[in-house]
Amino acid sequence: MPRRRKTSTRELDLHGQTWPEARRLFVDFYNDALSSGQRRVRLTIIHGWGASGSGGVLRSRLRKFLAGFRDNLVFTPGEDVDGNRGCTYVIPSDYLPDANNTLAEAIWDYCRKPRSISKVAGQFRRHGDPQVMDAVRHLKKQGRLIETRKGSSAVLEAS
Repeated sequence: MPRRRKTSTRELDLHGQTWPEARRLFVDFYNDALSSGQRRVRLTIIHGWGASGSGGVLRSRLRKFLAGFRDNLVFTPGEDVDGNRGCTYVIPSDYLPDANNTLAEAIWDYCRKPRSISKVAGQFRRHGDPQVMDAVRHLKKQGRLIETRKGSSAVLEAS
């Protein structure tokens, strides 16, 4: 009889956190799970369903964030596993970028509403134009930022 590898489970509860706090906690938790040397670990991320009953900020942002790192992990919504819409299951395979380097994440968050490239550059000018444009290119390559036209202007929007 083939021997099954045991999968351990670790749990993180993000209730009561803002998205930037939750993102930082998640990345640290995720990278720590990989650092612990456990090869087959399943992370249970509890984010809740949202007070509105339509999904909640943490749930939707976490899942969009995870979708941008499909090369680093596999994730499954809780409703697809056990009917629990308030959690997401994650199996890590590679480290996520350090949460302290958040320029790309800040740009992605800022572009939840369509923004012109000049607005994005102005908002993050303290980082320098080359770094901002590199972050924008990286987000576009990941498919997390889409460039469209609004009238005669190019705008960026988080996907």
